[in-house]
Amino acid sequence: MAKNPGQNDWSEKCLSYYLSATPQTLNKFFSDFDKLYLLEIKDMQKKKKQLKEQYKLEDSIASTSAIWSTEILPNWAAMWAALIVPWFIDAHRYVERDVIPIRQTLVKKAFK
Repeated sequence: MAKNPGQNDWSEKCLSYYLSATPQTLNKFFSDFDKLYLLEIKDMQKKKKQLKEQYKLEDSIASTSAIWSTEILPNWAAMWAALIVPWFIDAHRYVERDVIPIRQTLVKKAFK
């Protein structure tokens, strides 16, 4: 048998093995190969799905950090005044209106 360019002894051994193997041996080999191939395909699909989820998470983090750096942090004082201060004032009013009278009543009853 004449050697083709790039053909080596290993390929000749493989070819001679396939030519001398029984059909049952070849069927077993190819069925095992198909099983391994399908497992590899499933594993690659799983990795692809994980990468897509990771990219999605990274995009979400990037967009969130962009919003923080362009909208929230530059306007921090205004946002603080618009959101936190009114909440604090409402909480203080609630304490003055509802909690303090109840506490005073309980203290008066405790010391009678």
